[in-house]
Amino acid sequence: MNSTPAFARPLQHPGPRNPERRTSVPTRSTLRKTILPAGLTLNDAVEQALLELGGNAAQVEISAGHLADAQYVHPALCLDGTTAVTYSDVRHATCPARVVMGGMTVGCRDGERFTHCHMSWLDADGSLRGGHLLPDVVIGTGGISATIHVLHDLELRSALDAESRLPVFTPHKQSGRAPKATRRSVMSRLAPATSLEAEIREVMLEFGFTLARVDGSIGSLVGAAMSRRNGRPLIIDGPATEVAIFGEIDVSRDRNDISAIVVDRFGDTYYGILEPHQSLVAVTFELYLGEVGPCD
Repeated sequence: MNSTPAFARPLQHPGPRNPERRTSVPTRSTLRKTILPAGLTLNDAVEQALLELGGNAAQVEISAGHLADAQYVHPALCLDGTTAVTYSDVRHATCPARVVMGGMTVGCRDGERFTHCHMSWLDADGSLRGGHLLPDVVIGTGGISATIHVLHDLELRSALDAESRLPVFTPHKQSGRAPKATRRSVMSRLAPATSLEAEIREVMLEFGFTLARVDGSIGSLVGAAMSRRNGRPLIIDGPATEVAIFGEIDVSRDRNDISAIVVDRFGDTYYGILEPHQSLVAVTFELYLGEVGPCD
């Protein structure tokens, strides 16, 4: 019998293992806080904001607001072996729903705008829900508060990954010049079975970051361990959970508190402090790191 906890066992994907386990592209980013207007779809509102800011790709932190209409899915077991994991049937949020927090990767697929969004919210009945939002989410009354990290000289392209046989975003360098008053940033795609904590530290060391933020980074973990006040972690079993993470990382510290929303394969949603050293990537992780300077 395998005594290793299920959340610590890498998934067995059907395709050939890619020897490159992390793709990192340095870039410059502009941070812009905004209200995404009510009545628009989330995708259209972000597209409009990017056109105004002059960017092709972004990582977006969603911090508050309302949803007027939303469909979503959560992780699920794949029973036919074509992939290691898949998605549940489509669910409908009970709206109007109040946004708790979320993250969104904005790029392209086949030359068209494409987004990937993980979010948590309170349904109209007060239940905490979360998951992978489908594209036609409609923003509710009062809009949605968002921090957009515009990535100026790279592209984020979504394509089918040969290893997992699922679509993933990968950063690619793009020629161009970033405007003034930008910050050093790195966008990475983490492959299955990589350690979230180890990869964050490796990226920071490689690119010379002492302090960085990961706000709005999203992806999937095999499972999750979350801190609890009694000293024993809350274990959220796999084989896949969807997450969005937020927080500041000091590369000199042994431990950094990373807040996360976590959605398991039953659709149950959690919020708390992630134990990143116990976090293995399930399918992919879209890791945005923005350098924190003395004036931040």
